[in-house]
Amino acid sequence: MFIAKSNEEKRSMAWRIVISTASVLIILIGAFFLFKMFTGNPLEGTWKSTEQQLVLTIKGNGTLLVDWEEIFEDEKMTIGMEYLLDKDSKTVTFKEDEEALLEAEEKSEGKYTADMLETALSEITATYDYSVQNNQLTLTEREYGDQLVFDKK
Repeated sequence: MFIAKSNEEKRSMAWRIVISTASVLIILIGAFFLFKMFTGNPLEGTWKSTEQQLVLTIKGNGTLLVDWEEIFEDEKMTIGMEYLLDKDSKTVTFKEDEEALLEAEEKSEGKYTADMLETALSEITATYDYSVQNNQLTLTEREYGDQLVFDKK
């Protein structure tokens, strides 16, 4: 091996290659984290309410899954919704998804109608100001000022 021999020129070349490769990797990793920090969705993840049996699973593609055992009589039922996120004004708007309501109606086997589900979800269908601090999400309704507090699961 050329490192074991006393060939200073080859060792110097190998050292420059190692340092250059490590520098490029550090720059790429730093750029990746900066990109994720400024372009990522701060609400993405699973959030459990601190006061109710409400769990929100927010996905990056504008969809939201709602598990709300209190409303659905302690039954495990997940309903899809849509959301619009505005990071500049720090607002999020939750709205119902008609297709997801019809799908949930079919899954309930006649126990719930789409109108009943829409009425139940109307409690969280609104525009909220959001704040995320220390794995805690606070949603403040813009119209009445009601707050919902969630912990990240």
